[in-house]
Amino acid sequence: MKLLRCSLFILHCLLFISLCGCGEKLQGFGGAVTYNGKPLEKGLISFNPDAEKGNLMGASNIAAVRDGHYELPVSQGISGGWYKIRVESTEHVDGEEGGYEKDLIPPYLFSHEFKPDEKTFDIDIPVQKKTK
Repeated sequence: MKLLRCSLFILHCLLFISLCGCGEKLQGFGGAVTYNGKPLEKGLISFNPDAEKGNLMGASNIAAVRDGHYELPVSQGISGGWYKIRVESTEHVDGEEGGYEKDLIPPYLFSHEFKPDEKTFDIDIPVQKKTK
């Protein structure tokens, strides 16, 4: 059930992107993703325009992390400017009612300004101390 909801969410996001990003010049890029200095095995990265920093009309997108790398080709890229970025990595745990998703790392949130000629953007996720 969780996999179905996640798939529908991604499909919805891609449809939204295709409708809202019309007319914008998109840029593709990719890079390495590390956690505590080691490649992140799997995960998702979401890129959403940062309205607080003036990006009101940028395209949103999601990239999959595989073996410490991700890529957004131009056809699925984002427009330049400030973006809020969220990196997460989960694994499915079987259980009652289909199980649940367990965080492999704490979700990592930050902002970044993408320049028009930026082709590589590496993400180094620091180890976050647990709060009590």
